[in-house]
Amino acid sequence: MYPTFSRFRHSSRSSSSRRRRGVSELLGGLIVFTIIFTTGLSYFTFISSEDHNYQTNALDRSANDRHKGLEKFTVTTKSNSGNLGFYINNTGAVSIRLIALFVSNDTHTLYYNQSTAGPSLFPIFLNPLSGSSLLDTGIVLAQGAQYELTALSDKGGISTGNWPEEASTISVVALAIGFITMDFDSLRWAIWSQDSTLETLAWSNSPNVPTTQPIVWKATFNNNLDKDLYLGVSSIVSAQRATIQTGGQQNEGGGGGGLKIYWYYIVNSPDFGPYADNTLVIPAGGPAEIVFGSASMGAGVSSSETVSIANGHGGSYMMFIVLHGNWSSPAGPFYGQNIPFGGFLVT
Repeated sequence: MYPTFSRFRHSSRSSSSRRRRGVSELLGGLIVFTIIFTTGLSYFTFISSEDHNYQTNALDRSANDRHKGLEKFTVTTKSNSGNLGFYINNTGAVSIRLIALFVSNDTHTLYYNQSTAGPSLFPIFLNPLSGSSLLDTGIVLAQGAQYELTALSDKGGISTGNWPEEASTISVVALAIGFITMDFDSLRWAIWSQDSTLETLAWSNSPNVPTTQPIVWKATFNNNLDKDLYLGVSSIVSAQRATIQTGGQQNEGGGGGGLKIYWYYIVNSPDFGPYADNTLVIPAGGPAEIVFGSASMGAGVSSSETVSIANGHGGSYMMFIVLHGNWSSPAGPFYGQNIPFGGFLVT
């Protein structure tokens, strides 16, 4: 009997051990699965969150860059009761928020922002096509002082103005529309004299042009295509005085009033000599300086071929530049363009 009981007890322990081992393996598998699942879920959640943050930041940066690209504003200096003052004009199509100003001279730079002690200038909010009031930096203007003012927007846009302001020849009324554009700040005039050259003349950007003096003009033009433009002999600067009207009728004279037109043909540079058709080239993608001044086409400037605005013909003049030429070669396709420019005063 004893051996039989002993065999039964041994068999029961074996079966129980196998059951416990099976449960342990199952629990171990569940624990491992839980660890893997939890780790994977945490990693997936982290990656998804980082991707979302990256896309959000990328969209924010893209929107900021687009806004910055649309920002257009100018800084104009002005004396304010002996202090350095300035205006900021928003010339763009979006609102801007200006947060800082840097004022520099030859020795140091001052920084103004919302926390700066002294004049409380910032932040400045400007709607499209609006300007600020006259703002004061608190800097006393000394004799001969020169300053550079740089305004900063919250999008990173900048604009710079200078004291003293440089004189300008024109009030721009329209930009050139076409393949040839002009550097509006490059326009200069000079009083021509016998045997003068481009280098020896005293070029001026003053808006006031005198009468009874032989005037020549120069400006820089840029070619925005990938082919050369050969300029024709008929390219001119045209200056037209504003017409005076009385009772709906054009007044063609009488006391110096009425419509007056002067024109200056293209000439060779730098000696103002006769210009041969299609000899001057505005190169593809590049600039060229062009000189005008002859009274007759192709004649050059000489004592008998100058243009002087007559005494009594003073007033406000509109300016147009008409370019004719051929693309790629003197015999290439014809091109013509009118560049409406601006104006000057004849005194």
